[in-house]
Parts: sequence; structure tokens; C-alpha cells
Amino acid sequence: MYKEIHIIGAGVAGLLLANNMINSGIKLNVYEQKKDIKEGNEPSGIVSIEAYNRLGFDAREAVMGSLYGARLHVNKKTFIIESKEKRAIVLDRTKLNEILFKSIKDKTNLVMGKRLDSNAIKGLKGLIVGADGYTSIVANTFGFPPINRFILTYRAEYDFKNNEKLVDLYFGEYSKGLFAWVSPEGNKEIEVGIGIDSRYGNAKKMFERFLKEENLDFGKPKKEYAYAIPMEWRKRFVKDNVLLIGDAAGQTKPISGGGISMLTKIMPFAIEAIKKEKLSIYENKVKKLLKKELFIQNRVRWYYYSKNRMYYLLKFANSIGLLNGLSKYGIMDSLTTSFKRIILRR
Repeated sequence: MYKEIHIIGAGVAGLLLANNMINSGIKLNVYEQKKDIKEGNEPSGIVSIEAYNRLGFDAREAVMGSLYGARLHVNKKTFIIESKEKRAIVLDRTKLNEILFKSIKDKTNLVMGKRLDSNAIKGLKGLIVGADGYTSIVANTFGFPPINRFILTYRAEYDFKNNEKLVDLYFGEYSKGLFAWVSPEGNKEIEVGIGIDSRYGNAKKMFERFLKEENLDFGKPKKEYAYAIPMEWRKRFVKDNVLLIGDAAGQTKPISGGGISMLTKIMPFAIEAIKKEKLSIYENKVKKLLKKELFIQNRVRWYYYSKNRMYYLLKFANSIGLLNGLSKYGIMDSLTTSFKRIILRR
């Protein structure tokens, strides 16, 4: 087992790994360029019930609300996937980071307000974990394959009373590569956002186009965010004594861009590999587990680039009862598992 681990980045990926390793007997060092973990508020995130339960710690303080399904809007038509049971949790990501930070701050060597350069990173002894986002300096320092494709997002939060239990997803020419959304954050706020393939324009302009074309008006936003999401996984995410995790490895869900759900699936393999001091376990098991799922999700995302393609896909899925099957048996994190459950009807 490694005697010392250096985790670069104190976002949810780095903090979650540290939280899982604090009782391992390994010396943990966590480096974060922000001086305060609360610095730079993050937008909310939607995770499946299954992913929420896999977090492995009490995250109730970060819960903003629950979702039972989604309304899918395309070509002025609406398709509904709705369960009788909770299917997803809306999380305050800033609060989530705060909870994790409190759990590790007295049990690790935390270095806040310092951005390590390549020379400093190369000088670290022991295991180096890149959890420093899609622009990862760790990945660049050690020559990992690049991430070439990204989703640009623009989000705004509004004070808006609601009793919604469904998220609204919109597919149009304004959101090539992903979709736009209106998501409740409890019963007093909503988040409105859009994601587009970086090759297709400016996210803020497409956000404004989305609101205009869909005739939506929520007043003046109280917070606005703009950032990028990796659209592809790095071809490698371990090398020698270096491991990448989370956005640094490009590990997001192709059909939604979500990172937390994917992170909770792969975390056990990272922990196993670290404890056995054999990093190849992590890469090999993750690729084996998710190969089929990633292939299917990437095929589905192909339909996102054309509203007509998406419309006919949903129309067909609805005609054969697939949307109804997803309402009853679907698993938000896995299309392969969802299809199996629909076939077996359980």
C-alpha cells in the first residue's frame, strides 16, 4: 500500500476519494487552489437515488429536493417519463463539498490557496491523484491523452415558487449535443440551463435563444454560471504512480454530462487499486464495467444533434411502450440495466 497520497483538487472527486481513504493508514495530502472551500459557488446537480445511496456519507444537508421523472420537449410535443417513486435527488454541490471538507479537514494535510505547477507536482513522492478538473494540470504534466470535445453550459437560478416533481428537458437546434432544462430546487427556486457541443456556438446566446423560442420567462436571475463539461473520456487515466479521477479523466455520463453518478460507480475500483498498489485494476475494471453502457449512451447522444431525429426517436419509443417501461422500471444511471428490467418487468 502507498505510504503517501497527494490529491490535487478539492472538488467532489478529490474530497470523496479522501473521505474514503481517511481510515486507510495512508498519509493524505489534499491541495486546492481556492483559499476557502466555499469560494466560487457551484450550481446544483441531479443524481439518481442509486448514486445518492452510493455516496457513502450523510449528505442530507445538501439535498434541495426530489424528482420523480422528466418531461421531454421537442418539436412542440411533450413526452413524459414519470415514476410513482423518487428517481433522483437535487443536490447543492457547494454544500456537498462543505460536508466532505468538514469530514476530512482534521484527518488530512490540507493545503489551501495554492496551485501546484508541473515542477512541484513532479517532485511529489508517492501516489499522485489528479482530481483537478477537465483542464487537469496533472494530466498535462504526465502526458495523458487529451480531452478534445466539450459541452459548454450556461445556467441561471431564479426565485420561482413551484411544486414540481419533474425536470423539464428541451431538445432543439439551440442545444446541439445535449439539451436545455428547467429543474426545481425545492419549492422556491428553479435552475434553468443549457448545454451545447462547443463546436456549435456560445452557450449564453443559445440560452437566450432557448428562452425566446420556448416562450419562457422566469424574471431576473439571482445567480448565473458558465463552465465546460468534458464530452469524452481520456483514453487512459492511470500511468506509473499517477491516477486521474472525475472530470480530470473525462468521466461524465454521455447522455447528461453528470459526473457525480459516474464517480460513485468507479470510486470502489480506485480505492481497491490504491490499497493494492496496482493502479491498472482501476482502469481495467472501470472500462470493463462501463464499456457497453458508454457505447449505448454515446449512440443515444447522437440523436441530440437534431431535434427531428430526437422527435422520431421519442415518438418510436413511446409507440412501443418503452417510455412507459422506463417510467416503471428505468434506472437513471444505466440504460443497459433499464432495458433488462423492462424486458424482465422488474
